[in-house]
Amino acid sequence: MVLAELRETYETVDEPRKLSLAYALAHYGDVRVEFLVSQVGSALPVEVDNLVTAIGKSETEAIAALELAARTAEREKNWQYKARLAMLALHIKSPSLAQEMCRSRSDPIQRTLFIEECSTWHGDLSKLAQHVADKEVVPQRSAIILAVGSVPVAGVLPHEKQAWEPVLANLYTTAPDTPTHSAAGWALWKWKLNLPEVTTSKSPADGMD
Repeated sequence: MVLAELRETYETVDEPRKLSLAYALAHYGDVRVEFLVSQVGSALPVEVDNLVTAIGKSETEAIAALELAARTAEREKNWQYKARLAMLALHIKSPSLAQEMCRSRSDPIQRTLFIEECSTWHGDLSKLAQHVADKEVVPQRSAIILAVGSVPVAGVLPHEKQAWEPVLANLYTTAPDTPTHSAAGWALWKWKLNLPEVTTSKSPADGMD
């Protein structure tokens, strides 16, 4: 009965009211992926977790829709929109869009705007910590850390800081690549967290930059 009522209301209400109804429909298994992805460009930062929860009910279809929208953003050089799509894809465990945006280029505009946009449009930071901690060296890792470090510490929730502190400390001391080490140190400093000591060696360590 609830689902039937939601569907009927969704088809008749004006555009501004559809997003919350789409969340409710997704909760009951009716995921309007195309509509949800169409709202990404205008959605406020407070909507990120709601969008992730909704599209996460239909991951395969959502990833395809996000990648399709990213190709349109690429053609239009709408890097802020592409960054938002990449962030949503990260949250549903599809890192390819973020990897593509953050790879090394002669013109770093995509990586730069990924960092800038995702410093405010990011959702639950603790979930991003899990992503960074679980991956090998990847192009987007240092970019995600720089975006997270750009979030004012006053706006970071206790559970988010608790999730990130050990990840940053570990990457600062063990990451083999310079960008990740430097980004982790900068983020620790920005959030007023202690920098762990790094053991000095007499010669370069194997596998380390």
